[in-house]
Order: sequence, then structure tokens, then C-alpha cells
Amino acid sequence: MGLALAALLLTACSPTTSDPAPAVTAPPTATPTETPVEEPAVTGIVVGGSEFTTVDSAGAVVDTVPYSSDPAAAIALLSGLFDAEPLVSAVPEEHCSPSFNRADWDGAVKLDTDFAWLPEGQLFVFGAYAPSHAGIDLTTSGGLAVGDDASELIASLPPTHVEMYEYEGVTQGMAAYEVEGGDFGPASYDAWGAQVRVKGSLVDGIVSPAIFLAASIC
Repeated sequence: MGLALAALLLTACSPTTSDPAPAVTAPPTATPTETPVEEPAVTGIVVGGSEFTTVDSAGAVVDTVPYSSDPAAAIALLSGLFDAEPLVSAVPEEHCSPSFNRADWDGAVKLDTDFAWLPEGQLFVFGAYAPSHAGIDLTTSGGLAVGDDASELIASLPPTHVEMYEYEGVTQGMAAYEVEGGDFGPASYDAWGAQVRVKGSLVDGIVSPAIFLAASIC
């Protein structure tokens, strides 16, 4: 009995072990996220004498594309705006134009490259043949669009900036070279604005750079 009592006392005095406290896990640190900057929505293309620009609804310039820049980049930009690829074709030589290559968005916008009569340093011709395309307005720097009355523009220009054109003796229309500001200057693309093609009194098309009548009327 004495041995049993001693064993019981030793057991009672022995330290007891407990399970370790669970480790405290720190909450994950939140990683700050950058708020994406939205590009302004383009609502218009403005055709100038040496470049075209894309603008937003407030008229602020989004992109500037000189006619001396890479045509492939210009075609990519326009394809993105119109959400469509152009029809690309080779245009053969005609009575008033050498051969060239054309990117065509439904006949409303045309971009011509490899054009032998381009002014020095210019790589493509931009043409607008509708007041808008795919929700994008198409205007000159002076605000004219296809279908607008060009009488006021024509009346404001000197004779050097207005030409009648004809084919085989038949008058086809008129080309007026919109002036963007300043002196009229020499007959060169950087001093003249876009070429406004007129039939009757209405704008029939807008072409730039102003490569003059013989080179750009087809």
C-alpha cells in the first residue's frame, strides 16, 4: 500500500503538457491596383492640309497622323476606329492618275499609298467620301463634310484655290483648296488645306494632302 501511495503522489506532482497555442497568421496585405486610364472616345476625324487628327466629343485632339507617317500605322488606327479591316486593292493607272494601292472602308474612307504624284515627303493620301463612317464624323479643318454647301468656302478663296475639272470636254466638278490659316502662300501642301471636291454647290469628297487637280481627281 505504501508503494501505491507513493506512485500516486509522484503522478500528481508531475507537470502536465498542453497543446501549443495555434500560430497567429497575419492577414494578407492588400496589393494596390492601378485604375486603368480610359482613352477618350474618338467621335471625329478632321482632315487638314498636312495631317489628319482624331478628336473627342469636346473637339480635343486624341491622335495626330501626318501624311508623312507610316501608312501601315495609319491603316491600323483607322481599322481600330471603324472596327473593321479595309478592302485592300491595287488601282491601275487611269486617264488622270498613276497606279497606286488603296485601303478602302466601304467607300466612305480611302487611304492611298505608293502614289507616284505625292508631294515630296508624303507617304499617303487620305480621302473622305461620306459625312461619317462607323459613327465617326469626317470633316475638314473648317468643319465641312460631304453633302455640305461649299458656296461660302468657294466665295472666300482666291482664284488660285478654286479649279474646275473636266474629262473629255465634260465638266465634272470643282476642286477648292481649303486654307487653314495665315497667308495663302505658295501652291504646296503645307500652305493649303484639304482639297474639297464640289459638284454643283455640295461637297462630294475631301482629299488631302492637296496634290492638285491632275493628280487627285479620280
